Amino acid sequence: MKLTGDFKYQGSEQRTGIKDPTKVYFEVALLSGIEQLRCTCEQNFFDKVLPTVKPFTDCKCTFTLNPTYNTLRLVDIQPVK
Repeated sequence: MKLTGDFKYQGSEQRTGIKDPTKVYFEVALLSGIEQLRCTCEQNFFDKVLPTVKPFTDCKCTFTLNPTYNTLRLVDIQPVK
């Protein structure tokens, strides 16, 4: 299932797993009003798309929802002009 929303891009980071230190996770921080949303993204998206977006830019974001694990994955981010 795809979901979209308007957010302010805050930043992103790469971190290693806690239970399995061999796994690497790519996380994105977004703001909606005073609420913060942290979600994951693919490494390719992290390396190529996110560096082109400046922190605190208003963006339209598209996510995929995994209902099994109740998680969101960022699949598209477009700065709003």
